[in-house]
Amino acid sequence: MDALDQGKDPQAADRRTLRPALDAYAADLTRRQVVKRKDLMSLLRRELLIPLGDIALASLTRAMLTKRIR
Repeated sequence: MDALDQGKDPQAADRRTLRPALDAYAADLTRRQVVKRKDLMSLLRRELLIPLGDIALASLTRAMLTKRIR
């Protein structure tokens, strides 16, 4: 029995990492027609995705995010 037959989303595990979360956020910004979305996404990818990698969202801590901001 596969994940779909069990009522689970087979791509849910992928969305629990940073890259798909940022992609979903970019799509939401596009849907809402945010003007500076390209600048914002560039900043997020440069400051989060490149240094931290495609890590699990559950492993992100407030300290990690604060360190990237400062």
